[in-house]
Amino acid sequence: MNITISGYPGSGKTTIGKLIAEKLNCKFHSTGSFRRNEAKKLGMTIQEYNELAEIDSSTDLKADNFQKKLGEANEDFVFEGRLSFFFIPTSIKIFLTIDPKEGAKRILDENRSSEQKIKTINKQIKINTYRINADEKRYQKLYGLNCYEKSNFDIVIDTTNKTIDKVLEETLEKINRFIKK
Repeated sequence: MNITISGYPGSGKTTIGKLIAEKLNCKFHSTGSFRRNEAKKLGMTIQEYNELAEIDSSTDLKADNFQKKLGEANEDFVFEGRLSFFFIPTSIKIFLTIDPKEGAKRILDENRSSEQKIKTINKQIKINTYRINADEKRYQKLYGLNCYEKSNFDIVIDTTNKTIDKVLEETLEKINRFIKK
């Protein structure tokens, strides 16, 4: 079984993806981790690498080809990434939503070492909004799609007012219901 997870910044994509992979005893892969590693190889931050992607599509194409190859492999996995649903079309596609303020708060609370140190929720909301808009423009240009369009997904879950345990429980329940269809 292949599961792909996407969603808004701070919605819990990576955390839920890792937990689902653990529960289902399969591998976890992340486009974000792949891109962070590529940025590091170039001596860049992830923000700098993402800005480069706005003018150089080769950064996206590397990550996209990585996803395609894994999707063609005969193994069970959970893959977290903005376009994973697109490159792994036979997957169960999950999208996590969140209120922008709560998403910003979670990112600030997480203190991500690979990202810029932001001090206020309003500044983080602006960064998240910029990132969403930049993703939409890039992927519309490259593939003619909106990676945040919820109709592309089989399961949509709002994580705003839920603990990680509740989100995991709800996600697993919805996966099981989807499989039984």
